Amino acid sequence: MTDKRATPLASKDQTKIIFDLLTEAKNVGRTVRGVNETTKMVNKGKAKLVIIAADSVPLEIVLHLPDLCEDKGVSFIFVDSRQALGRALGISRPAIAVAITTSGKKTGLDDKIEHVLHKLE
Repeated sequence: MTDKRATPLASKDQTKIIFDLLTEAKNVGRTVRGVNETTKMVNKGKAKLVIIAADSVPLEIVLHLPDLCEDKGVSFIFVDSRQALGRALGISRPAIAVAITTSGKKTGLDDKIEHVLHKLE
């Protein structure tokens, strides 16, 4: 059962879209994983999208991220599974928080990120 504090929670279709985007971002070196690294990227203004696992135990270790993202104007969304989030990154370990970072210039990936963000609204 998913904690009600984990909102907004991605639907199955949204999760697939997010994971495809995440895989592409990872392939070009534009992801960071882990709560600490994600928090740093949001604070520095380098995060474009933050993905948080809703099944993090305890959930409190990631609950500062939604507030921080709102303060910094960064989009965020929860997904059901930390294991699936890790697999989307191409690693065998679970991941509880991931940030897709910005690059210094406009790329095709940035256009895809914007398109996905509009779909999530």
